[in-house]
Amino acid sequence: MNEQIFNIFGYAASANACLMMIPQLYLTVKKKSFEDLSIKMIVMNLFTQMLFFPYSTHFHLYPLIIVNTILSSCDVIILSFYFYYRKRNVDELAKELLDDVFVNSDRV
Repeated sequence: MNEQIFNIFGYAASANACLMMIPQLYLTVKKKSFEDLSIKMIVMNLFTQMLFFPYSTHFHLYPLIIVNTILSSCDVIILSFYFYYRKRNVDELAKELLDDVFVNSDRV
C-alpha cells in the first residue's frame, strides 16, 4: 500500500483520540463534578503520554506527537480543575465547621 494511506490512518486516529477526550473535559469543567472520574486514570494517562513523547519525537511519529500533546493538555486541565475545586471544597467545609462551632458555643 501507499505510505500516504498509512499517514492518513495515523492522523485520523490521532484526531479521533483527541475528539474522544473533549466530552469528558467539557462535562468535568461544566459540572465541576469529579465523582464519576478516576483521577488515578487521568494521572496514569498523563504519565503514559509523557513516556510516549520522547519515543514519538525520536522516530518522528507526528500523529502521536500531536495526540499526546493535546491529550496531555486535556489531562492537565482536568487535574487543575480537580485540585482547585478539591481545595475549595475543603476550605468551605472547614469554614462551615468553624462557623458551626462558634455559633453553637453561644447557645451553651
